[in-house]
Amino acid sequence: MVVMINTKTIISILLVVLITAPVTTATLTHEQQDKTTLKTENALTIGKGSRYNIQGLIYVHIEGTPYERGFQHGYLLSGEIIDMITRWSNIIHNMPVIGSFTGTPGSAKYYKTSEKWWEFCKTRAMKIYWNDYPPEYQQEIKGIADGVNAKDETIFERKVTYEDILTLNEMYEFMSRLLAPHKSIHPFRSLFYSIKSFVPDIPDNEEKTFVTTMLQQPPAHHCSGFIATGNATTHGQMVISDSVWFGNWWFSYYIAQRWNVILDVTPGNGNRFIISTSPGYIWSDEDYYQNEKGIAFIETTCPQGLWRDKGLPLAVRARNAAQYGDSIDDVIYYLTHNSDGIMNAVWLIGDAKTGEIARLETGLYVYSVQRTFNGFYWSANNPMDIRVRSEELRLASIYKGRVYQLLHLLLKTEGYQYYTREYRPSNRDIKFEELGKEYYGRIDTEVVKKIMSTHPIVDMSSDCKITDSYL
Repeated sequence: MVVMINTKTIISILLVVLITAPVTTATLTHEQQDKTTLKTENALTIGKGSRYNIQGLIYVHIEGTPYERGFQHGYLLSGEIIDMITRWSNIIHNMPVIGSFTGTPGSAKYYKTSEKWWEFCKTRAMKIYWNDYPPEYQQEIKGIADGVNAKDETIFERKVTYEDILTLNEMYEFMSRLLAPHKSIHPFRSLFYSIKSFVPDIPDNEEKTFVTTMLQQPPAHHCSGFIATGNATTHGQMVISDSVWFGNWWFSYYIAQRWNVILDVTPGNGNRFIISTSPGYIWSDEDYYQNEKGIAFIETTCPQGLWRDKGLPLAVRARNAAQYGDSIDDVIYYLTHNSDGIMNAVWLIGDAKTGEIARLETGLYVYSVQRTFNGFYWSANNPMDIRVRSEELRLASIYKGRVYQLLHLLLKTEGYQYYTREYRPSNRDIKFEELGKEYYGRIDTEVVKKIMSTHPIVDMSSDCKITDSYL
């Protein structure tokens, strides 16, 4: 991986393979009808910032002080940012049980419900997250909001605020937290009545159905990752790849397809870095990161385990790792230090300077690391370390795993492997290991494209990002 110098070099570093995936979830009824009008521009510059569209992607370069680069970001992606807020606002219409009472697309009721849901999320996100963002990132977020407003864009017939941009950045973490509560005796009952306060048409007798349905929701296992180095690759180079998965009611293709921004950031302090991200985000959230020090890292999220109110959100930890991390040790420190535990994950990390790669599994209080200069690792949302798994899987989850395991024996269904105390390979784990061994010594970007495009690894993927030491 070379030091990033110009736009041509930047765009070549991130080889993005757009994979067409079938939208199979039944919760897309509202989304398929919801045709949001999107204002977009092919090429635009402001100050030191610029954007252009390429093969379904949007390349954006920003630089300067936190506020300056934020303003450039908001100005260059104003229409897309409004579109992304709209999409997150509309996921309420897919919520189990609730979606039947929120109105039809285009109706005043539908619009008002989206607005109320966004306000619900924003109020809570600000209370939970804003004070955990360092001043540098707060200023960047305020700049994004002002940049959007400079283009006279509006959301719900009002100007965009920094609170909107903060909420946009935290929606995945907020939803993970909202749907994995640990402090309330009846958390989903409380959620039901919170939503009923702005969707009053929901009958009280739907409460039991709502709670039961939410408890039975399948996990949101997102992303697949692969990394190789040394004698596993053609010339000893490091190769790393990540693909995004989608598939439940709140992270469907309607949301995932908007992760089509390649954001190239030259900050006043720290490293120049690239992330694959969504409009308005100061971090990847997919997660794909690389910087000018030859560091690249990706993430696949695991079933949500223990978390706490204190600690830094992943948005801050991952952004710090990209902007200020110079080594694998730095990245591990930033990702694990003072964590709030939300979005515990398996991370694959590579250092093009040394050729070393690592697999990091994170919980709240424990984490594990594997490192090598020769070989490959993969990630399919399935931790291997028993300490990490034990922390993530509470009794209810282990019980669910036993039920899923019985279904696997009877009906050959998949999914139980994520809920056993000891590691059991899922179908993706098995395929990754099989292909890694098959191509050992011949792995390069072209081979990794084949690996990431193979069933079941490719199933429900919306994209794929690949880079290596040469790029």
